[in-house]
Amino acid sequence: MCYSWCMASMTYYMFIFNTTELGGDIYKYYAIGAGLEIIVNFFTIFLMTRFGRRRPLFVFSFLLGVVCIVCGTIPRTLNLGIAILCFALLGRMAIAAVMCLIFVYAAELFPTFARGSCIAICGCSLRIGGMLAPQVIYLVSYQCFGPPGIT
Repeated sequence: MCYSWCMASMTYYMFIFNTTELGGDIYKYYAIGAGLEIIVNFFTIFLMTRFGRRRPLFVFSFLLGVVCIVCGTIPRTLNLGIAILCFALLGRMAIAAVMCLIFVYAAELFPTFARGSCIAICGCSLRIGGMLAPQVIYLVSYQCFGPPGIT
């Protein structure tokens, strides 16, 4: 569970920090992404009550993986700015749903007597993922494609 929190946090911040790489007005793209996150969080709450926790978490994690692979394999030499923008926003929506699901799922997964300590340990791994995100983004300057989904 700690690994899931760390990777979710790292992926979330990579999508947030790479808003500047999309080209165009970064404030507009950030506002669009924030609005989509609000909508996705309400939609995720509906899905959790309808289908439980595991299935939506699997679906959104799978969608996020596909989006990251597609974003990472689109060459920058092609002028496909709108496609990259759409996949970046889709990835941001997927990671927002994963973050929403993972917090609730972890709180329900651990037994009552250890829940506080386990959530604290997961929270530490979440912060570690947040600290590693800018460093992973910095790797793009050292390789041509960069880690999938963050270029």
